[in-house]
Amino acid sequence: MKARIPGSSSTTRMVSRCMVLPGWPRVVADGGDRGLTSPPGRSTLTSHGEDCHRTEDGSPMDERRPPPRPQPRAPQGGEAVLRAILDAVPAAICLVEAPSWRVGFVNAAMRRLLGGAIQVGMTYVELTGLFDQITPGGAPARFEDRPLYRTLVQGEPVAGVEVFVDLAGERVPLLMSTTPIRDERGEATVAAVVTLEDLRPLRVVDRAKEEFLMLVSHELRTPLTLILGQATALLMEDVEWAPEERRAFLEDIRRQAERLSAMVGELLDLTAISAGRFRVEPEWVDLAPLLRAVVRAHTPRLAGRPVTVRVPRRLPPVLADPRRIEQVMANLLENVARHTPAGTAVEVAAAVRDGRLLVTVADDGPGIPAELLDAVFEPFRQGPGRRGGAGLGLAVARAIVREHGGTIAARPRDGGGTVVEVSLPLPPPESAPPPRPRRVRAGGAPR
Repeated sequence: MKARIPGSSSTTRMVSRCMVLPGWPRVVADGGDRGLTSPPGRSTLTSHGEDCHRTEDGSPMDERRPPPRPQPRAPQGGEAVLRAILDAVPAAICLVEAPSWRVGFVNAAMRRLLGGAIQVGMTYVELTGLFDQITPGGAPARFEDRPLYRTLVQGEPVAGVEVFVDLAGERVPLLMSTTPIRDERGEATVAAVVTLEDLRPLRVVDRAKEEFLMLVSHELRTPLTLILGQATALLMEDVEWAPEERRAFLEDIRRQAERLSAMVGELLDLTAISAGRFRVEPEWVDLAPLLRAVVRAHTPRLAGRPVTVRVPRRLPPVLADPRRIEQVMANLLENVARHTPAGTAVEVAAAVRDGRLLVTVADDGPGIPAELLDAVFEPFRQGPGRRGGAGLGLAVARAIVREHGGTIAARPRDGGGTVVEVSLPLPPPESAPPPRPRRVRAGGAPR
């Protein structure tokens, strides 16, 4: 098929210059046509001009075809393919062959785990000598009870046996499983596949769980004990409490109940964060009145600590969840109250810099070691000598700030102490003016 175009058009002039497109060889047309031959199944575009349907080297148009593209070829050899697959998997695997009882293959993950301790060609005795297997009673396992022996001799698969290996002076726990490979008739065992799993990451998780349960149990027990004690005292029929004493008891009960409620809320937030379900509900808000209100609400908690507030009367509106931002500030001030001594100076400030709203909480207390400045934002982590709290507040604060597209970080304060800085993005200048922001008091309720 040919699509002919009048020679006077600009398209004809362009084609007559013999443009070369991918897969379309340049041709010269007999009888005054110049055009492009198409790949099979496509039309040939020609124009009136000079010469004939020939390529630049003079060969007929039909003899000039696009060179065939090289086709990818699969790797040859089943064993090479299998080795490549085993090297790519993350599990640590080796193969012990029978009847030689020698290591015939070690994959990359096994080499990373054991290093030079395992080599192709090492004997069964050398391999099993790497691992210690301890019975529940604490005694070394019998030779015939070891997983590799049971698989090679008895032909049975063995799953999940804990063994230990010494690596660079460290006693490393591993989970060993062995699987038999049988001959074509499915009778004799010709090899055993050994897989190892490093249990150290699981041990870290187990320790974290234990510490978490102990910490939360303590933090829940303390306020519950106070609530039960004071409620019991108020219910004593043989004691007549003065009105101010009853009020003091009730105030203590209320404070402890609020403490329990806050902890349960942080645990629920942390669960939502871990599950990827944590969300904020942003709206346009002026944070200046909110910051001042949060400081006022925490004045009793910061008793004995001089507090300075450097917040402008008005701040540029930000797209933020006021309830969650209040929670961030409350956690930061609670952290200061819990971990600094009386007399510690505290400053809460806000300013605009480089298109961002910066809010800082600074104190001249004992400070945080440099190596822990990032760790304090992890769940259940506290600095040395820190007391009280479950270590959840700063972790939740970081998640809230990140959901707003911001950052939170701690740094040493000049002259001693700590500065925690929250940075929130401001709307770009070219954006449409936002609606008039609502003024928010502590507690997140609009005025």
